[in-house]
This record gives sequence, C-alpha cells and structure tokens, in this order.
Amino acid sequence: MRDAEDPPLSFERWIVEKLARWSRHREMSYMLLQRSAMEIEKGAIALRFENLETDFVQIQEALQCHVPLPHVNASPHEHYTDYYSAKTRRFVGEIFEDYNKVFGYKYGE
Repeated sequence: MRDAEDPPLSFERWIVEKLARWSRHREMSYMLLQRSAMEIEKGAIALRFENLETDFVQIQEALQCHVPLPHVNASPHEHYTDYYSAKTRRFVGEIFEDYNKVFGYKYGE
C-alpha cells in the first residue's frame, strides 16, 4: 500500500505493478473470458467502453427502457496510446492477448 506522501508512480511502473498482481488471477479470468466468448457467439451484446453510448442504445432497445446514460467523473486526457511506451505496450499486449482476440481489440484503434 502506498502512503499519501509517496511520489506518484509513473504510468509504466503502475502498469507493471498492477498487472503483475492481476496476472495471478489470470486462470480464473480466462475461464470467465471463455464463457463471455461463448455468450457473444450466441448473440449476447458486449458493451465496449469506447462505443458505450452506441452500445448502450442497443441494450435500451432490447429492454425497451430508455433511461439516460449519465456521464460522470469525466476528466481531460490524451489518447491512451500517448501513455504507452514500447515496453508497456508489449507487456499489456501479452497479458491481455486472449481478451484482444475475443473482443477484437487492436492497439491504437
């Protein structure tokens, strides 16, 4: 646990520390991923954050529920690729390789 007076982590160090811990749970996560992939093949809707508003409309239509999707806690930021070095891109790509395949993610899109 980091103390409040600790200097902020660089993005690269944060990625390495967080994902090293996350990767311990990779087997369970992979089982959930396989189940998600099967559900998507059966026609389940997968919401993608980068298409959240459009994908949410599909859910609204399917449920005939048109409650607005609020946008809270917005913050200014650069495109996510601006934060990655070659090292972090490779590291994250290796850890999330299976997710990228199932959901069709490609770096930079």
